[in-house]
Amino acid sequence: MAMLVVAAATYVYVFDGDILGWNNHTATTQNDKPSTNLDKPTDEQIEAGNDIKEESIGTKSDPVSQPGSGKQSVEVIITAANQNSGMLQVRAQISGVVSIGQCILTMSKAGQTVTKTADTQGLASTSTCKGFDIPVSELSTGSWNANLTYENDTLSGTTSRVITIQ
Repeated sequence: MAMLVVAAATYVYVFDGDILGWNNHTATTQNDKPSTNLDKPTDEQIEAGNDIKEESIGTKSDPVSQPGSGKQSVEVIITAANQNSGMLQVRAQISGVVSIGQCILTMSKAGQTVTKTADTQGLASTSTCKGFDIPVSELSTGSWNANLTYENDTLSGTTSRVITIQ
């Protein structure tokens, strides 16, 4: 056993542990360390950084004012409408980052109406309705008109889609 420990220690010492990707973590001198530029940024560097920020914020999903409503319009997209294990699962995306508001899904067909609500979830660059899981037993087979609306105090958006229940 002692021989195995000596052999392992010798291996690490001789090969500096590099053959298996090990790093010996020996102390390095100041000259061995990579340098980091800690100088104050130039005006050009600051401007380039600000340009990148503007590009990342100024996307097509920015809210647009709705005349007369006092609210700005956001794009709402139904991203999924799937039937799984007796449930209709509807998912939606809201352009822009919002964490307050409510999504309302209204399913209608020949005098029948089913309405569900969901809160919102803010993500990095968009938001989602937290999802709608509707028991298929609440819906008859056939084509339903799905109308999804998002709204808060300052924003609103709506979308529609036909969803077929089997």
